[in-house]
Amino acid sequence: MSTPPSPERKLAPGKEFEGSYLHAVIARKSNSCYKYDENVTKLTCGQGGSRAILGHFVCKTCNPSHTWHSGRICTELFLASNDRYRAILHAQQCRRCATYVEPKVDKENYGRKVVSTLDLWTGRRERLESTWDFKKTDPHDHVRCHGCQIGVCNRRSEG
Repeated sequence: MSTPPSPERKLAPGKEFEGSYLHAVIARKSNSCYKYDENVTKLTCGQGGSRAILGHFVCKTCNPSHTWHSGRICTELFLASNDRYRAILHAQQCRRCATYVEPKVDKENYGRKVVSTLDLWTGRRERLESTWDFKKTDPHDHVRCHGCQIGVCNRRSEG
């Protein structure tokens, strides 16, 4: 007797955010070849993984508000048939008050990384050697990263 698959997890309110509001950036950068679909899940996709996106967080719970920048906003990507995709952005906890804060991604960086990943997965481009000049930044705060907490962040092993 086989075990039925576990049900797909729902988005954690206040900790995970649907990336549909950023689809216009992807449509522009990809000449509209990808379609956003909130029904694509880890179980229904052909390809999936996470990417680190540049951006920042603003905790409005703190008084005064607390802002911090991140080069590692955990963003899960899922790609299904017919060029349908989904993106889930993960929150980070504020160091001051521990409130989860929604990420504000750098749209140019987001668009470039998401389209590049989708193009690789669909065979529209070959894997390239990295030519980026990386800057040393603070270590990834895996204790406060929601993606790390649930085991989906590709930076969870950094400390």
